[in-house]
Amino acid sequence: MRDVPPNPEVLRIQVQELLERLMQNRELSRKHREDSGQDDPIAVVTGQTALDHAIVTTKEMLLDLETAVKKNDHPSRFNTMCNGLSRLRSRVI
Repeated sequence: MRDVPPNPEVLRIQVQELLERLMQNRELSRKHREDSGQDDPIAVVTGQTALDHAIVTTKEMLLDLETAVKKNDHPSRFNTMCNGLSRLRSRVI
């Protein structure tokens, strides 16, 4: 039996919640670094923190899901077992 792909609307809600948590954690992390006087080593090397990178990636996934939800009547990559769904499954669930 084939796995049924998750509903794009359900995934969109999960990704939105994840984005909110990431943004809260970024703020807490920033305050902690500020209070401790420490630099984020990843930000020093790459120019952005790991949380910044995760937020950017999550926003991209959210945009993809919002597009998929809007095109609900048309086939989308979220209705198949291809790239977008695999990427979302591994990051959201």
